[in-house]
Amino acid sequence: MKYATELNKRQSQRVIEQAIRLKAPVLIEPRTLDNLESIKGCLQDGQPDTLLIQFAEEPIPAAVFIPTSYCEGRLFVGDNRYLFTTNVLELDTRDELASLTVVRPETIQVLQRRKFWRASLHESSEVRFSWKDEGANSHTAGQLLNLSPDGLACRLSRDAADAILIGDPIEASFQLPSCDHLFELTGVLCNKTPGGSPDTMIVGLQFVVDQHSRPDIELLRDYLFGEFAGHVGEEAAE
Repeated sequence: MKYATELNKRQSQRVIEQAIRLKAPVLIEPRTLDNLESIKGCLQDGQPDTLLIQFAEEPIPAAVFIPTSYCEGRLFVGDNRYLFTTNVLELDTRDELASLTVVRPETIQVLQRRKFWRASLHESSEVRFSWKDEGANSHTAGQLLNLSPDGLACRLSRDAADAILIGDPIEASFQLPSCDHLFELTGVLCNKTPGGSPDTMIVGLQFVVDQHSRPDIELLRDYLFGEFAGHVGEEAAE
């Protein structure tokens, strides 16, 4: 499954700031020449109106990036993929590796990708969420609907779902039937859909994989494999 959701301006700029701090990888696809492959680089710096991308390949022909020309980009932040469009401002080829200054996009899209089949639990489990809302700690709880090593879906009250924005980082904690371990994972809210009643919403969370979460994700994978052997780990249909 692949589809993209457009983030609002605040969400988009927060992701871009994180990508700048991480010097995140980026693929740029210029539209000046036909059949040109994506060019690899990293997000080197950012200003309020511009982004600086340093390319990992050389040489870069000047004809590829003509000032004001249109190009598309894919930004990689952790396990998340983001799409954006922009315009070229300047290509600098004076250094060994060329750099490109482009217009900073106001909004970007997050690419939804489900890597694993999700297991529907026979016994209801509760998942607790915590997140920052304008600097204040917020909490809520919902019904865990399905789960994979990649993420989860749960049913929340509409008020709670409305308080969390797509792209927001969330701390999720839950326990599973016949397992004493308390799973504590960080995720990013990826989607919201109607929950079957006017007062509820179903939200989808994609887990962030890092050195802190990896042990819990490995344990979760082992648990789901044991409970649902033959399904977990299968790639979802594109």
